[in-house]
Amino acid sequence: MAAPIDYEATIKPLLKQRCASCHGALKQEADLRLDAGALIPPEIRSEILNRVASNDESERMPPEGPRLTAEQIAALREWIAADAPFPKNEVVPTKPAEHWSFQPVKRPPLPTSKHEHPIDAFLFGQRDAPPRATAEALLRRVHLDLIGLPPTIAEQAAFASEGKLESVIDGLLARPEYGERWARHWLDVARYADSNGYERDAEKPFVWRYRDYVIEALNNDKPFNRFIVEQIAGDELPDTSVETNIAAGFLRLGAWDDQPGDPAADRYDQLDDVVSTTSQAFLGLTIGCARCHDHKLEPLSTRDYYSLVAVFNPLQRPHSGITDLAVKVGETDVYAWRETSANAPETHILIRGSATRPGERVEPSVPAILVQQQQPAFAPNGEKSTGRRLALAKWIADETNPLTARVIVNRVWQQHFGEGIVSTASDFGLMGAPDSPGTA
Repeated sequence: MAAPIDYEATIKPLLKQRCASCHGALKQEADLRLDAGALIPPEIRSEILNRVASNDESERMPPEGPRLTAEQIAALREWIAADAPFPKNEVVPTKPAEHWSFQPVKRPPLPTSKHEHPIDAFLFGQRDAPPRATAEALLRRVHLDLIGLPPTIAEQAAFASEGKLESVIDGLLARPEYGERWARHWLDVARYADSNGYERDAEKPFVWRYRDYVIEALNNDKPFNRFIVEQIAGDELPDTSVETNIAAGFLRLGAWDDQPGDPAADRYDQLDDVVSTTSQAFLGLTIGCARCHDHKLEPLSTRDYYSLVAVFNPLQRPHSGITDLAVKVGETDVYAWRETSANAPETHILIRGSATRPGERVEPSVPAILVQQQQPAFAPNGEKSTGRRLALAKWIADETNPLTARVIVNRVWQQHFGEGIVSTASDFGLMGAPDSPGTA
């Protein structure tokens, strides 16, 4: 008697390789999931066999790639004939909407622990904590973390006599070196550079103003929600100023090819840089991968991607030939994009990401996986502004956004301790590293 078909060794890998891309956790064509035996209803099993064996190209499954081999079809047929058995303890992948980072932020229950401090309770539980650092080592670590400089002899002596770490931290946070130190971390995320890259690597005019803006924002303890809004839509704010216009230079910090071989493609390359950086920096989403096709590994569609492109499409880059230009706000030259009209240009999905193959028109919106929040109200904002970026910025900065606070807290943790609570600091999606125990 022949041995029964091994579901784990034969059937499940086949379903994963040839079926799950259209009928899995990310996408469910015809409302059907085939990535776990428990999800395959008995009434459609015969239909599955008919479709995989069909010679009709309009009906056969899978619709793309090579047909299933005779051996693969025979294995499916035998498995189904045996009533499609699968392990009762089979792990069914969760739906993308159930992913931990897409859930509302909430205060988790404090774990049972022998440690009094809540952070220690989450980190160590019932385990012993590592030996505490000496006072001298702790002082040095705090100084290096906050201002990047070791304590002076006088500072070491003062701490030895007083021993008040809170006072030391408050003093370091009040020093200008704090902003200079921590601005570097954000400037890395924001892809700051003084020049454009490419062959001529020309200087970005007055881009240093953005660098100084970040330093001052940190030293002045600017609220993070305001920090977000100013960088995405500082020129669209009701109280717009030179400072907020400088902040909006965040969107223009990417590389720029001053003599592109294909200007239309280059335009979308620039928009891709803005969309990708904004989504990763603030939301921890790798939506740039959906430029040419639905994201293969995340619940982010091409429509999601181009709906964000529609938010930034009204922006124009000031330049004259190969010369990158700043814009004037009052009497200051500011390195930023500009909107020139409240009427936004049409945005279309680009088939396979090609600027010469426009497809369906899209309107501005945020990724569908996050629509448990209210969609932003995209509306014109005066005669020379569409208001789209301001609406997006407020949505990102809203306290109900499940990603924004998690991402920035994780970045701060990463810079203090060498690794984030989530080790993939710019990827909080399904393929990012799992959160540590106790993460909310």
